[in-house]
Amino acid sequence: RLSPSCLPTHNRHLGFSGLMSEPEGAAAGMTPEEEADQVLRQVVQEEDLLRHVPEGFDPEATLLVVNLPKASALEVGAHFAWYAPVVRVTRLSSCIFGKDASYLVSFVDSDSVISVLERHGRVFKSGASNARPIRFKKLHAEAAARNWFGW
Repeated sequence: RLSPSCLPTHNRHLGFSGLMSEPEGAAAGMTPEEEADQVLRQVVQEEDLLRHVPEGFDPEATLLVVNLPKASALEVGAHFAWYAPVVRVTRLSSCIFGKDASYLVSFVDSDSVISVLERHGRVFKSGASNARPIRFKKLHAEAAARNWFGW
């Protein structure tokens, strides 16, 4: 579900903002931590994450990172390169509350993902923006190996 502020400005002026509503809880006084948790739940439900992992890349070396500010892929890659070597950053289309962005960050190996999960403070600060809580989800290869029966 897209928030109206996720749409390009020209679409909002055409009246699309009235067609979409904010996710439940966005205006209900959620804390930043609760909002980050909600973004993770909704992105996992809405996105086919393994579809975004390029062929030849190890899904186990890829980390879903949600509730980032709308930063460039270069900024996100540079941020995570402090923790482990980054191979690729892919921005996902999901935008839950209108001020969040989600990315798949691919590292050189699955040990790098473990290193990030152990060492990262779960906060992202970019430029003049305030620090915000972020959430991670490690992708799993076994989901990609299922046959068309689902097992």
